[in-house]
Amino acid sequence: MRRLRPLHGFTLIELLLVLTITAAVLTVAAPAFYRALDGIRLRDTTLQVSAALRTARARAIDERSTVHFVADRDTGFGMAGTEPRIPPAGVKVTVSPAQQGIRFLADGTSSGGKVMIDDGNHSYRIEVAPITGQIGEPREELP
Repeated sequence: MRRLRPLHGFTLIELLLVLTITAAVLTVAAPAFYRALDGIRLRDTTLQVSAALRTARARAIDERSTVHFVADRDTGFGMAGTEPRIPPAGVKVTVSPAQQGIRFLADGTSSGGKVMIDDGNHSYRIEVAPITGQIGEPREELP
């Protein structure tokens, strides 16, 4: 009598079932993934703005001069007279007061103000103290 060897592998129906389940899971998970990615972009831009503010204050103290931090929806944000940083698409960075931006003086003080980082769904606010020039921690704004 001849012995049958066990078969190895998957049937076509098993493969199609796995592919169907995988497609259904990806259809549900993809929008959540993109929302999370948008949140990461907003948080990253917020950290970049905070670092740029600290750099502007440090430069004003080191160079014993006045340094302006500016932001414009079209041209980006950063120190006046330097190459601006461009936020990702959909993320807006604005400074109040908008006319002159935030001015850091040689002694570390500032004109004060706030920077808003917004993607249409969430926003963060960074405040700069007018007397001390201290840059606050980013705070999430509730809608």
